[in-house]
Amino acid sequence: MTTDYEEMLQLLINSGKITLETAQELFMLIRRKEILKKYQPKMGKDGLWYVNIRFARGPSGRKTIRKKDLDELQDEIFKFVLENDNKHASFKIPEFLPYSKAFTNWITAQHYKNHNTEQRNLREYKRFFDRLKSGRKLANTDIRDIKPSDIEGLMVDAVSQYHLTSRKSKEDYHMFFECVYEQAVVDQYIQQTDNPCVFIRKNRFLQYARKETFDGKERTIPDNVSEMIQDAIDHDHDKKEDYMPPYACEISAMTGLRCGELAGLLWSDVDEDAGYIRVCRSQKYDEKTKSYYLDDTKNGVIRCVPITDQIRNVLRRIKAIQKTYGITGDYVFSTSKGAANNRQISDYMFNKKKQYNIDHPISIHAQRRTINSRMENNGVSASVRASLLGHTERTNISNYTYDLSSLEDKREALAISGSRVKKPDT
Repeated sequence: MTTDYEEMLQLLINSGKITLETAQELFMLIRRKEILKKYQPKMGKDGLWYVNIRFARGPSGRKTIRKKDLDELQDEIFKFVLENDNKHASFKIPEFLPYSKAFTNWITAQHYKNHNTEQRNLREYKRFFDRLKSGRKLANTDIRDIKPSDIEGLMVDAVSQYHLTSRKSKEDYHMFFECVYEQAVVDQYIQQTDNPCVFIRKNRFLQYARKETFDGKERTIPDNVSEMIQDAIDHDHDKKEDYMPPYACEISAMTGLRCGELAGLLWSDVDEDAGYIRVCRSQKYDEKTKSYYLDDTKNGVIRCVPITDQIRNVLRRIKAIQKTYGITGDYVFSTSKGAANNRQISDYMFNKKKQYNIDHPISIHAQRRTINSRMENNGVSASVRASLLGHTERTNISNYTYDLSSLEDKREALAISGSRVKKPDT
């Protein structure tokens, strides 16, 4: 669409009153005036001129330009807006955009630091869209032709076939549809009003989802089972004292460290003099390269875990064993064949459960829930528990806190709280 001044300039060129070069110069002057009128710079507290330019939808479509000199800033504004105008002028909406392509666009836009999340999402995608008949059909449908009822139908099929919980249903729906369509809006393939997720009735598929009701016995490790695990660990120590996964699981039971955090723990992170372990990295697995690598902790937060007497004894025993066998690795759980990785640590607990026919969960995750619940029952505040385990308080309370008190404990609490105080005689 041409503007009035573009038509006027074209008439002047056609009549021979101005040259093409002069018309182009005039056009750029007028365009510059329009742009600078729209994006007027302001003086910041730091003494720099700045302007915020929104050139696309979403948080990634915004740019802040700062300059000390106002004229230099105006030149930069003009140049930047023109470049983005050219990009949008060359942008073409594809005639056919299947859902599978829209999903890939969303994955690409995430800029993942590692492949873990990306690979997990791709696996979930295959589970949903390759194994379900309705999923295969929807994956090859143009996103602009997908109706709310199509999405609701796919979610009902997935909930029924995979026995999804309410929480899992909401997570998958958000990942596969809300996020994908929001990205399509940002990419300008569709308008917000064309987003079918706006019209979804979640209760249509959530009514089929399984309601999660967990009791502490199903999610934590009872004392007698903890003793059985410790006996198994002691037996393995005697059998092969330089085998490190049992020591890692023993430390986890005392600290609540995750498998990856245990595998990534270095001796330089252990400060016995100060009395703490610095948890600042986690070992992760790259499914593309089939190799382990070190990265930040799960939530990216560095935390310090105090060293108790029990933890100190285990660490010193590990150090003595490594010295005896001439192991000089930097990792706490180093062996003569390299450090124990997170899969070996996780599998050790799984194998003990199978070997001893233990019905209760005894994984590292179960140990974390057990430690947190015991601290809660002993009156430790939610903020301290969350800090020690590396969670947000909300996650800690929702997913890691269970009532481990006995019936006798409850009877005593009820007797204290429910007793009536007799008023003194006056």
